[in-house]
Amino acid sequence: MIRAVSLDVYNTLINLRKYYLLIADELAKIIGEDPRVVAERIIKTHKEALKHRLFGGFKRVIIESADMYAKSLGVRREDIYRAIIRTMDREELKELIFPDVKEALELLRKKNVLIATIGNVLSWPGMVTRYLLYKNNVLDYFDLTVFMDEVGYMKPQKEIFLFTAEQLGIGIDELLHVGDSPENDLAGALLAGAKAVLINRDLEVSMARIGRNAFIVNDLRKLVDVIDEFNRDEDLRKKVIT
Repeated sequence: MIRAVSLDVYNTLINLRKYYLLIADELAKIIGEDPRVVAERIIKTHKEALKHRLFGGFKRVIIESADMYAKSLGVRREDIYRAIIRTMDREELKELIFPDVKEALELLRKKNVLIATIGNVLSWPGMVTRYLLYKNNVLDYFDLTVFMDEVGYMKPQKEIFLFTAEQLGIGIDELLHVGDSPENDLAGALLAGAKAVLINRDLEVSMARIGRNAFIVNDLRKLVDVIDEFNRDEDLRKKVIT
């Protein structure tokens, strides 16, 4: 039975592009550049940084990824950090979550499942991500928040999923992980022994099974239906055994 749901943060709960546009605007003020040019470079570098992190290219993820952004933009690492901090005061920070997030979290609460986040990091620590969730009035929905820089493991490593399940007091097969990355979220969770859901909001169908232990959905509100499907599978398995 599914007893807990863990969710990736960026591009699952929080619109990362919107957040980067705010950072780019603040960085542009610091360095005297066109914010559109800065945003374009940041988003391009983000894709490169994701690949670099996936293949273990960073030894100290936060500082070395910040250096990658700084080099791409021709600025100092301190400028990157200051832009991130200045963004914390922006009123638009309260408008970063996707439209389906709050209702989905409410539905999960009514299902009486535990709710967690599992997040990797780049140029800012997990504590900044907690603040973003807080500013968007969703932090209190989570029973546990797990971030790479604090636990020493990163998705898709199985250890970060096993750590989350242990902290929640459940078996790994009772955890359903949700995220937008086929590598970090879908494959990582499945290889660890958890169930998995890939979120793709551009998908034309609302929900589809893509394996014995995996679904793809275009709306987080469909998670309650996924849970029902997995729980029916478990009930059927028990009846067959007995």
